[in-house]
Amino acid sequence: MSSPFTIDSEDTNPFADHATAQPAPSRWGAQPSYARTESQPPPQPQHSGSMYPSAQLTHGSNGSLSAREAELAKREAVLKSREKQLEVREAAMGDFHPPNFPPCKPMVYHDIEKDIPEDGKRLVKRLYFAWLFSVFNYLLNAITSFLLLVNKAESAGGNFGSALIMFLALTPISFVFWYQPVYNGVKHKRSIQFFLFQINFMFHLGLAGILSAGIPGWGGAGIIYCVSEIGNNVAAGIMCALCSACYIWQVVFGLWQLKDVRAYYQSRGMNAEEAKQQAITGVAQSSLGREIVKTAVKSAV
Repeated sequence: MSSPFTIDSEDTNPFADHATAQPAPSRWGAQPSYARTESQPPPQPQHSGSMYPSAQLTHGSNGSLSAREAELAKREAVLKSREKQLEVREAAMGDFHPPNFPPCKPMVYHDIEKDIPEDGKRLVKRLYFAWLFSVFNYLLNAITSFLLLVNKAESAGGNFGSALIMFLALTPISFVFWYQPVYNGVKHKRSIQFFLFQINFMFHLGLAGILSAGIPGWGGAGIIYCVSEIGNNVAAGIMCALCSACYIWQVVFGLWQLKDVRAYYQSRGMNAEEAKQQAITGVAQSSLGREIVKTAVKSAV
C-alpha cells in the first residue's frame, strides 16, 4: 500500500507549462477547477427566435380581449340607445290605456281598483255612484217629461225637448267635467284636478236644484209640475214628485261629497297656489301655449 504523501514521478512533468497544465486526476476523484483564464469569457446565453413565448402569448391574448371588450362596449351602447328610445316612446304615450268604459261601446279607460290608491277608493266610488245616479235622474226626468207631454201639461213640449237634450248631453259632460277630474286628482295627486272638480260639480248641483223646482219649459219635471198635475193624473204627479226628490237628494249628497273632497286634498298638502302653478305649467306645455310664446317672442324681436 503506497503512502498518500508520496508523488508519483510518472504522473508529473517538470517541464510542463504550469499555467496551462491541467491538474492530474487525483486518487480521491476529480477536483473542481476554480481557476479561469482571462481569455475565456463567461458563457453568454443564447437567444433564439422563440425566446419569451409566454410574453408573445400574453400579447396575443390582450389583443383578443381588447377586441371583445370593444364589441361588448358597442353592443352595450346599442342597448342603451334602444332603452332611451323606449323611454321616450313611453313618455310620449303617457298614461295611455285601451278604452274599457262603457262596456257596451268602450270610449274611455276607467278602473278604480287598479288606478286609485287605497286611501282614495271610497271617495272615488261614492262620486262614481253620484254620477251614475245623476244619469238615472236625467233619464227619469226625460220619461216624466214625456208623460207630461202626453197629458198636455203647460209647456210640456219644450220641457220634454229640454229634458231629452239634457239626458243625452249632460251624461257625457258630467263624466268628463266633474267625475274624471276627481278621478285623476286622486290618481295623480294633482291640485288642479280637484279645483276643476269643485267648480264643475257646483254648477252640476246648481242645475239639479233648478230642475227640482220643475219650472215649466225649463226641462225639469219637479215640484211645480207635481202640484199642477197631481189632480189631473196621479201617475204623472207621483213621477214628478219622485223626480224632484231625486234632484234634491243629488244636491244634499253632492254637498257632502264636496266637503269630503276638500278635506281629502287639504290633508295631503294640496292647495290653491299649487293648483295655480300646475295650471300655468299645463298651459305653457300645451300646443296653444307654445304658439302664444312663439308669437310673443316674435313680437318682442
